[in-house]
Amino acid sequence: MTAAALTRLASPALLALLALLACLFAACATEPAAAPAEPAATTQSLRSSAEWLAAIEREIGDAACETSAQCRTIGVGAKACGGPQAYLAWSSEVSDPARLAALVSGHREARRLEVERSGLLSDCRITPDPGAACTGRASDGKRVCQLGQRGRASLR
Repeated sequence: MTAAALTRLASPALLALLALLACLFAACATEPAAAPAEPAATTQSLRSSAEWLAAIEREIGDAACETSAQCRTIGVGAKACGGPQAYLAWSSEVSDPARLAALVSGHREARRLEVERSGLLSDCRITPDPGAACTGRASDGKRVCQLGQRGRASLR
């Protein structure tokens, strides 16, 4: 059969469908992108959101500070509708920002999967960032980064 005969048999819709299928097969044939490297060997064994959260809390430590300029907040967890469950205060003087971000990303993904598997629902309210300030801790007066007025929502 000649090319002219094939062209007469093929409708524009059929040609578009064939082109789409060719693109899909080509996309499947490509190698997947490499997964990002783990920030440290200790994160390779983390599985549950509770394990990730414990690692985040170890990285933050007591969030010691001298001034509020050293205090930051980071959204952790994942609501069913999206967005963080809560915020944690951390000190730029104590924590490694890249490592903390990697841990928070792992926690968010673990929490998202747990929510998805369990069918949990969310109130879909936006959890506002409460900010953080360097203030004296009530128990011993040590200056640490603490969340603003809204406090910490429960992550457990």
